[in-house]
Amino acid sequence: MKSILAHIEQEARRRMEASIVEIAEEAFDKADTEVRSFYDGGSPIKYARTGQLGNSVKTENFSIGGDSASVTISVGDGLSYTPAGRSGEQILDAAENGGLNIVGKGGFWQRTRRGIPKIVASALSKHFS
Repeated sequence: MKSILAHIEQEARRRMEASIVEIAEEAFDKADTEVRSFYDGGSPIKYARTGQLGNSVKTENFSIGGDSASVTISVGDGLSYTPAGRSGEQILDAAENGGLNIVGKGGFWQRTRRGIPKIVASALSKHFS
């Protein structure tokens, strides 16, 4: 027969796993929505959109084990736009913060980051209350 402590640990891990899965899904959705909103900021005249940014949100490093759980949400990894003569990192920074005459609604990553604590709190309170 399981000890009461083993049962509590098993239940806590089950709830943590459910929480991190929900957090990963909600955070991905938030980032994807915010990144796609970049295109609501207008249409460029001097260059053609590639759509790379809108398809660049990724969930990585999903890990549950021992006493911890984590997930990484990334935007723009591997972005490349060679006609501009700039690195993907420079293009991503200009899209987020304005610059290089890039047309779009910036601040997508900042809005995503501001929304994550609410997503975490909601998932944890749902699974641990």
